[in-house]
Amino acid sequence: MNFSKSSLKDYIDAALYTALQIIDEGEEGDILVFLPGQEEIEAMASLLRSHLDEEAELSKSLSSSNTSKEDIVQSLKGMGKDVNSSLSSVIHGIQICVLYAALPADVQMLAFQPKPAHCQRKVVLATNIAETSVTLDGIRYVIDTGKHKTRDFSGTTGMESLTIANVSQAQVRQ
Repeated sequence: MNFSKSSLKDYIDAALYTALQIIDEGEEGDILVFLPGQEEIEAMASLLRSHLDEEAELSKSLSSSNTSKEDIVQSLKGMGKDVNSSLSSVIHGIQICVLYAALPADVQMLAFQPKPAHCQRKVVLATNIAETSVTLDGIRYVIDTGKHKTRDFSGTTGMESLTIANVSQAQVRQ
């Protein structure tokens, strides 16, 4: 188990950097990344897609031979239903899946299905709701940002809001 000894301001960037390090190591195993909410998951998915796409383009330009279609960004279509490529895609052999409560059930199920044949690794970006309620086969690496969303009530405004807070050490161990 590895962890940061100090709190990081940009936890999304830290999670992205860690995921890319694991991907570059080349060892087998899927990655599960816990993020506080839908906005952070979508931001991380977009950043990860961009980095992998740039890496694929660089690899393509450096390669003297023709690359296969698996090295190009692909949408997961034809798996029964048309799926938005921003929610699940395969880039340079890495499948990116998102998992949060507001997703339609068919999109959530992509995280539980086996990887496509040309895919070497799956990266699942999920909220901490998934910590105790789901089991994903093939997960070898877990990146936990140590953040979650809590519902706060403001007595002065009388409104509830979701704020990002640190999780407890017991929650992280779980």
